[in-house]
Amino acid sequence: MKEPIGIARSRPRRKVSVQDVARQARVSLGTVSRVINQKTDVDPELRRRVFLAGRKLGFVPRVQTRQIAVVTGRVSPFANVGYVTSLVTLLAKHLSAHKYSIHLLDVENLDQIFHSSVQGVIGIVFDQRIALLQGFPSLPVVTLNCPMREFGFHSIAWDHVQQARLATDHLIEQGHRKIAFLENSPEPWGMRNRLKGYRDSLEAAGIPFSPDRVGYTMEGEKLYDLVSRLLNQGITALLNFSEDACLDVVHLLTHIFKITIPDQLSVVTMENLPVFQYFSPPHTVVVQPFEDLARNAAEHIVRLCENPNRPEAAPLDILLPNQLVVRDSTGKVYL
Repeated sequence: MKEPIGIARSRPRRKVSVQDVARQARVSLGTVSRVINQKTDVDPELRRRVFLAGRKLGFVPRVQTRQIAVVTGRVSPFANVGYVTSLVTLLAKHLSAHKYSIHLLDVENLDQIFHSSVQGVIGIVFDQRIALLQGFPSLPVVTLNCPMREFGFHSIAWDHVQQARLATDHLIEQGHRKIAFLENSPEPWGMRNRLKGYRDSLEAAGIPFSPDRVGYTMEGEKLYDLVSRLLNQGITALLNFSEDACLDVVHLLTHIFKITIPDQLSVVTMENLPVFQYFSPPHTVVVQPFEDLARNAAEHIVRLCENPNRPEAAPLDILLPNQLVVRDSTGKVYL
């Protein structure tokens, strides 16, 4: 049967091969293979030629991208302080340097890891739900700021006890004795350790610990009522360690309660957001080593993934120090 006049018969398009890319780029098949497999021993100009040739021809390589699953716990897109967002961004940068991409998922969907192509896991979590990955074959796990050695996981954290001690010691040196401690919640590992650092500093200075000077912004009490209650204790200084509400607290103190900082109240904030240096007055902060944490995590998970048979005597715990940056939100108290 003849084809109708004016209608052309469609022919299947031939699949572009690596040989086509090599001819287009004027390089060897070996060079194309090394570029596709992300080898580092390829001249940048040759790599560019292969990429351009592949794009021009519509070549789709059959390679499996090396992935690290980044599992997140509590996170709110409306939070003032982007702890999780900051770490995810930095992890993506450092893992990319090792030719890995990230597969982002929350802790509620761990089952996705079991049937995905991820080679390792980094957990930015606040509880132990990630423990479901315990004993999963050929799947190294590194947790950030939540040590879980009992599950065989490696961990990297900044020193939360030191965070609170740096800030509390500074206020004590300024003559403060009535220092309040404000946190998100009493449960997570990091928050418990900051409370310990605060109490350790008070004890070392001979200052009695008062539970009435401790408050938690995620425990149901309205923030206004919580800040009011702490002020009614006659405090002269505040450790504003409430990650998700630290900016709200400063607003309440200065605009609602009309507190003059530091004349009436000295304030140390845990977060090193750039905005704090532009406050009036600029705020004293505890600088957390975000960059070092992400870099160490990326390097360690890659090492574990690329050396799966390397014997590990015990899960590795890395503890990173913090830095206190003193600005004008803290002042002396003269008794």
